[in-house]
Amino acid sequence: MSANLLAPGGMLVCDNVLYRGLVAQLDAGDMPEVSAKTSANASALNDFVTRVRQDKDAGRVRTLMMPVRDGILAIAMPNA
Repeated sequence: MSANLLAPGGMLVCDNVLYRGLVAQLDAGDMPEVSAKTSANASALNDFVTRVRQDKDAGRVRTLMMPVRDGILAIAMPNA
């Protein structure tokens, strides 16, 4: 990742990245009415997924999104 949080060959697995579908709804501009805490959580996860997507698009990491329940995202740093 751009902040060098993973060593070459390292992997990070993140759970609940879809957060009841709210991350996708927020990204689409169609966020339902939820509590302020839920909205803040969805926004933080959306920011995280956006940063990972930017690193993937730049070729710094490889990713795999598994839409199981609330979503699992695997992030792998290619070997140097």
